[in-house]
Amino acid sequence: MGLPKDLRYGANHAQVRENALSDIGLGYPVLRKMLHELGSRCAQAGLIVQSEDIFWLKADQVQDAIALLEVGKPLTSLVACVEQRQATHKGAQAYHPATDVATKKKYMGFDLTSFTPAAEDSQTGDTLKGIAASAGRITALACVLHGQRISAR
Repeated sequence: MGLPKDLRYGANHAQVRENALSDIGLGYPVLRKMLHELGSRCAQAGLIVQSEDIFWLKADQVQDAIALLEVGKPLTSLVACVEQRQATHKGAQAYHPATDVATKKKYMGFDLTSFTPAAEDSQTGDTLKGIAASAGRITALACVLHGQRISAR
């Protein structure tokens, strides 16, 4: 029995998705350069402290500021907004998600066993069991993570 239609469709078009994402990514260096220039101008106008602060603003805040700059109207400082978003980001970095995947075998009638990792005690010899992330097979050296230390195997 082959793959279900939807899964086969996804597998066949995965390369198209990856190519599109790669092409989109090519524009990021140009966009960053433009945003740094815009950030420099906003910092000179007193909207933010430094050019990099532009990345903490929402698009509508930047667009509103540009509209005001173009007509020579005074700007309202967004320094406090930037600081608040930086503090929220710092707090989010301190959050550590759960390290375990749900152990239920069924959810809403769906069998989840094929989506859960193999139990540690089922690993034998030099074979590492897990969940496939892409089609095909490979035999290669693996890097095993034991906390912050890495050991080649």
